[in-house]
Order: sequence, then C-alpha cells, then structure tokens
Amino acid sequence: MSVFTFGETVLALRGSGPLGLGGAMDVTVTGAESNVATGLARLGHQVRWAGAVGADEAGELVLRTLRAEGVDVSAASRDEGAPTGLVLLEPRPPGPTRAHPYRTGSAASRIRACAIAEAFAAAPPTLLHLTGITPALGRSAQSAACLALQLAAEHSAMVCLDVNHRPELWSSRDAAEVLR
Repeated sequence: MSVFTFGETVLALRGSGPLGLGGAMDVTVTGAESNVATGLARLGHQVRWAGAVGADEAGELVLRTLRAEGVDVSAASRDEGAPTGLVLLEPRPPGPTRAHPYRTGSAASRIRACAIAEAFAAAPPTLLHLTGITPALGRSAQSAACLALQLAAEHSAMVCLDVNHRPELWSSRDAAEVLR
C-alpha cells in the first residue's frame, strides 16, 4: 500500500517540569500526520509526506527525522518566509502534559494546494491520510486538504480521516462544516 499524507510537523521542546521553573528540555519532532507516516513506514508501507517546513534548522531536523524513519519527504517544501512550527510541552504531574503551540504563520499554515497537486500527481497513492488539524491551520492549508481529497476521489484512493479536533485552532462549528 502506498500512503500519502501532509500536515504540520513541529519541533517539540519537552520540559523536565513546569516551564515557569526552567530546567532541561528535550528536542523531538512530532505531528499527527508525520507520526502516522512514521508508524506506517516502520510497518513496511511506502509513505510520502508532503508537508511544508521553514527554511530553518528546525525544518531540516523535521525532514532528516522523517527520512531516517523511512518516510519519503521528496515532495516536502521549504518556505523561506515562514518558520517551522514549535510546541512547548510542559509536564504537570499529576495532571496531563500541557501543550503550548507556536504555529501561527508557520510554513505548514501556508502550504500551497499546487504543491500537494504536484506531489499527488507524481505518484498517486492507494491511501490518503488527512487530519482535522491541517485544514484548521488557515485558508491555504484548508485549500490544500480539500484538493487532496478531490484528487484522492479522482484516483480512487481510499481516504483515512482522523478528525483530531483542536479547539484552540478552530470552533467545533467551523470544524464540523469543513470536515463534513
């Protein structure tokens, strides 16, 4: 099975405790779509990720990490005018870890639909994996997601949708309207 996905993969800085107290931070790469891509690649599937990253060191780390996991990132784009997204992860024992995202104006929020069309046309997949996060990032990302869905239908590709609703990105009403 060949899988195509795209979305925002961010640099994650995980603190050793509450951010207000300082301390050490571990650097990792995370994102709903790239996490699925990594898992599927580890299971032996052919996976392409076509997200957008900034032309920065964080973006290079994202691409290098995904390549090392066996994910094809040849269709990924680098945006000279926007940074790679960032999330600060704050453990708050005994409660859940808090996420503090810094993604407004990120490269992924500006991904172009034509980049997705080119990536899709280069090798139409048998499965398109989308999440509700990507269209919530902004109009450009929403257009790219809608076009990917249209292209999947034209190529008879199966579609996997992970709603993954993030209320900090958009309202339930807006999410429901777009995801339907």
